Amino acid sequence: MGSLKPRYPVVYLKFNGSGQDDYGNDIESWAEGVDKMVYGVRFPVTTEPMEAGHNRLVVDCVLLIPNSFSGVDERDRFKLPRLPGRDPDQLYEVIGLAETADGNPFGWHPGGRLSLRRING
Repeated sequence: MGSLKPRYPVVYLKFNGSGQDDYGNDIESWAEGVDKMVYGVRFPVTTEPMEAGHNRLVVDCVLLIPNSFSGVDERDRFKLPRLPGRDPDQLYEVIGLAETADGNPFGWHPGGRLSLRRING
């Protein structure tokens, strides 16, 4: 069996932090985009529960990432390449930490999943 190689390009934007503009307004900033490779992208289908007061986090996109994908934190962003039916300039923000297969009983760690939410506006 050959080794898996990530073949799908994405653009990664690291969150730089918060600061202030020349007028004293709080602003957030991100580093210039860096090309990274992932195994794939999927867009989960979601349904809303019919329970009153139910609160949940909606995942708009999932990146299938290699185990070398380190240093990604909440508030970092990704831009995906042109996909059919999707806006190529759409940004997605990281939700939580990456899920990994590290520590499994088989000793093989192919990578994990990174949940993203679409940024509107």
